[in-house]
Amino acid sequence: AYAKQIADINLTIAGLTTSTAEPNDLLDKRDQMLTELNKLVKVTVTPADNNMLNVQFGTGQPLVVANKAFQLGTSNSPTDASRVTLGYVTDGGAFTALPDQVFTGGQLGGLHTSTNTPASAMVGISGDDGQRLTVVTASARTFGPNSTTATKLLP
Repeated sequence: AYAKQIADINLTIAGLTTSTAEPNDLLDKRDQMLTELNKLVKVTVTPADNNMLNVQFGTGQPLVVANKAFQLGTSNSPTDASRVTLGYVTDGGAFTALPDQVFTGGQLGGLHTSTNTPASAMVGISGDDGQRLTVVTASARTFGPNSTTATKLLP
């Protein structure tokens, strides 16, 4: 929810920014969302056109580019059924795994590092109110070796 909300606010900010005025309330709201997102996964923020911001995580992977949000999710590893991999999820549900080393910092990086073992694996993050994200863990055996369903994280 944070990535999508930041992308939406970016678009609104771009439309309201003029050479003499800026939408300060929206700028503050976006800054607060970035602070909360940074607690979940280490992010880097860079300026974009029209007062928008780009947000990257880990080692430079895009999460928000101007008004486009990228979705993160999980899927069973195709090479090791006891592991869960993290990556991008398209709106159509296609999953592209990312290397483990890109998930550094924040709760997501710490959880991925500490739980991605055969005994337990991260299986998702769900938003109960569209803003607060909850990390969920479960036994990797829950999914079985043929599971191909990707679970969306940080939409």
